[in-house]
Amino acid sequence: MREGNFDVVAGYSLGGLLLLAEETWPVSTRLLVVAPILAFDAEEGMGGTSQRATRLAIHARFEQNAAQALRLFQRLSGMVAQQGELPYARDDLAWGLDALGRLRAHPGTVQRAEVFVGENDPLISLPHLLPNLTTCHILPGLGHDFRQLLPAIGRAYR
Repeated sequence: MREGNFDVVAGYSLGGLLLLAEETWPVSTRLLVVAPILAFDAEEGMGGTSQRATRLAIHARFEQNAAQALRLFQRLSGMVAQQGELPYARDDLAWGLDALGRLRAHPGTVQRAEVFVGENDPLISLPHLLPNLTTCHILPGLGHDFRQLLPAIGRAYR
């Protein structure tokens, strides 16, 4: 369990996976997840659409050219690929890629979470994701980009 008492804990994408992989959140803590990843690789059958080979290829490219691999990942996720410097430290991005291949959401935590997902998220297969969830709000016409998801959640769920 994370240290501290929180009324609400929220996560987006990989941050949601980090939240959902933890099984010891206090019962009183509300869990909100946006663009959830329960397990990244499609082979896990938990809603991810990317093949393990694709993740491994991105990881291999990352070792050679981190910025190029990040742009490829952004395109895969349907987001506008950012040019220029890396948005985070290279080691942190490498850790995130490793976490995508290593972490799985804990079923009990998933059942407690309130989930928001874009209807057209290219990283998520709704038919495979929905059976794992208790509460899911599908955001029509949206994908994986938090810049679109967060305002839509704010408008729809005040």
